[in-house]
Amino acid sequence: AIVMDVAMPEMDGIEAMKVIRKSNPTIPILLSSGYSESELVFGKEQGSQPDVFLPKPFSISDLQNNLAKILSPC
Repeated sequence: AIVMDVAMPEMDGIEAMKVIRKSNPTIPILLSSGYSESELVFGKEQGSQPDVFLPKPFSISDLQNNLAKILSPC
């Protein structure tokens, strides 16, 4: 799984997620931000949504639970 923030230097997390999804569409992605989900524009095309969006601040147990959710087999 990949865990990343929306605000990153060079390329923001949303653009990075789209690039990653093009080369590996099945890799689980957890995206986090201090911005609310409604403030972010993920897009509607396939691969433009994270598996989990985790708003900041979050607890370690929130992170663990969400990672377990996206890493568990269906």
